Amino acid sequence: MKKVILPVILLLTLAACGKHLNGTYVAQSSSPIVGATLDFISATAVQVQVSGNTTQGTYKLENQQVVILNNNQTQVFSIDSSGCLNGGPNIGTFCKR
Repeated sequence: MKKVILPVILLLTLAACGKHLNGTYVAQSSSPIVGATLDFISATAVQVQVSGNTTQGTYKLENQQVVILNNNQTQVFSIDSSGCLNGGPNIGTFCKR
């Protein structure tokens, strides 16, 4: 029994290391860009919609931050305790729909 449990625990640990975001995050009402969305469509791709314009960029997770590269610009979001993405005072907070 112990021989089976160890590989299962190792497999689950390795799977957790490959985390990525999924789903749509919406700018909150306090955000300067209300109505904007971030749609994480794969382990590295994100669609950004602002003012009706949609562009596709890439992202990566680094510690408790999401780094998005879109239109040759980089934006860093901190992941807060509720799982929302905080882009600072100029971008605002996005929470999962």
